[in-house]
Amino acid sequence: AGGKQRLDQSGASGEGSAVHAGGGGAGSSGVVEGQDGAGAGCGADGSSRGLQADTITMLASRCDASGTVSQWVLHLPRIPHDYTGTGDLTSALLLAWLRRLPEVEQMALVLEKVGATLQAVLTRTLQMDRSEICLVQSREQILEPTVTIRAQRLSC
Repeated sequence: AGGKQRLDQSGASGEGSAVHAGGGGAGSSGVVEGQDGAGAGCGADGSSRGLQADTITMLASRCDASGTVSQWVLHLPRIPHDYTGTGDLTSALLLAWLRRLPEVEQMALVLEKVGATLQAVLTRTLQMDRSEICLVQSREQILEPTVTIRAQRLSC
């Protein structure tokens, strides 16, 4: 399934959101929808889009109640290893942060917090030389991620 690199909004009426992540390798994608119609998804197949193998690109789109779409992009360094559970973690983080920061103008921060958490958890997992992500050992970073890379707003 080449090229899961796209900006998207949920098909629900009212406010909605979606996030897609693409990297240099193969992976899966999915969409998780909340009760309010907000959605979040991720994928890691960007081979047909010419993405760099050393970068993970996360794209986010939010549609407010008036139908105005806002979009952001976040580029993260790719951790050079394949891990089990990253898609599930990404979906869970997106849902949790969208619940805590539900306003459209907070979407950049949601994306940054998800990216920071993923980077912290995967870095810890790499340091511990494990293939299954180290969630318990990364509890503090999951609860309060340190954002060092900022999302950029895209012009629509």
